[in-house]
Amino acid sequence: ASIGISRAVNDVRVRRPWIFTEAPPLAERKPRHSKRQDMRQLPDDWCEQIWDEPSLAKHRLPYSVSALTGCRPSELKKGVWIACKSSPSELSFVIQGAKITEKSGQPSRAMKFAVTPGQNRFIDSIVAAWKSGRRNEQGFLVISIQSEKSFSAAITRASLRLGLGGKRGLSAYCLRHAFASKLKQSQKSREEIAKGLGHQSEKTQTCYGQARMTGGGVVVPQGIAAKNPVRPLKGKDVATRLHSSKNSPRKAH
Repeated sequence: ASIGISRAVNDVRVRRPWIFTEAPPLAERKPRHSKRQDMRQLPDDWCEQIWDEPSLAKHRLPYSVSALTGCRPSELKKGVWIACKSSPSELSFVIQGAKITEKSGQPSRAMKFAVTPGQNRFIDSIVAAWKSGRRNEQGFLVISIQSEKSFSAAITRASLRLGLGGKRGLSAYCLRHAFASKLKQSQKSREEIAKGLGHQSEKTQTCYGQARMTGGGVVVPQGIAAKNPVRPLKGKDVATRLHSSKNSPRKAH
């Protein structure tokens, strides 16, 4: 059997030599496109500018949810559950996670925001929807999207019309980067940032946002919780994975 397999492999190599070609040297590889590069030199109010763009009108509610919580488009498709309390005035979000494995991803996470009328258009739009919208049997307002592709395309189209994000424009994931940047700017702990992004490890957050990057008009949640504990960075990871630990200090728990 092993001889037969060896012959088959050799036969494929003769007929399809491109299958076994080696990757080009690093110096010859094209740099991977980075969403963080798209966000360089964006104005502080870029999130609001896109929200105001008429072409985004039918996506404004899910856009507001994504801007506030940094949730993935795939999580928006599942539906984000929202509750609003009047005393104290508070807006809460429950997100069913995506990209879940045994060791990565949070099955669910929650965050809450203080509500001050007129402070933030994203919060105001969701509070208005809460007051006028239908709620499920558990008393939550559920905001969702039908298509991840259409949602992200609408954001890209709006950003291109505004001249934001260069030739490619911005995508839905740029809101996630902005959310991570705002958490880092606000000196949230690495554990809180991981929970907010839906991660089980502190490592992954280094791929999202930067403390020196504009977070747009995103506001920071007062509280963040997640179903599973977060694995802390250990040993050399603290030095090599975090380029600036002072931007997201570890708090005692």
